[in-house]
Amino acid sequence: YSNRFELTLRFTEEGIVDSDEESLVHSFDWHSPTPFGAIIINEFMADPNPKGLVPPDPVLPTASTDEYIELYNRTDKPIRLAGFTYNGGTVADLTLEAGGFALLCPASKVGVFGEWGPAVGVSPFRALPNTSGGIVLSDAFGIVDSLSYDTSWYHDSQKSQGGWSLERINPYV
Repeated sequence: YSNRFELTLRFTEEGIVDSDEESLVHSFDWHSPTPFGAIIINEFMADPNPKGLVPPDPVLPTASTDEYIELYNRTDKPIRLAGFTYNGGTVADLTLEAGGFALLCPASKVGVFGEWGPAVGVSPFRALPNTSGGIVLSDAFGIVDSLSYDTSWYHDSQKSQGGWSLERINPYV
């Protein structure tokens, strides 16, 4: 997995380290393919603007441009998102902690979505079609996760009119 590492060399005299001043630190990036499914598309909001049934106590923004994609790191290791793309848009650098979640959103909306956890901007953020579409998450080596969706996924004609997100039932399947 792509991550940033730090190598510390401590210089000693007779095996004794007196202080951190006697050390050399070198940071470096290591890039390797992210295994397919290590990070998954866990939830997404294709149409945040409710036109039918309104969710009880909605807390997320509901403007037509307030789309998001929630990622989930299913591994026990942090994974750096440097070099990742969503449908061709560049994902800003963020380290997604082991077992952690992050919201992909337009770069201009990071402050808005940051209230609900780690949010990372995508530039450009490709709008999600309301009725059907596809989401492809890739790293520099290839596809990490993808899906195709349509309004039948809602199993409710009212919810399919907007304001409801779609979420994986079980992120481990």
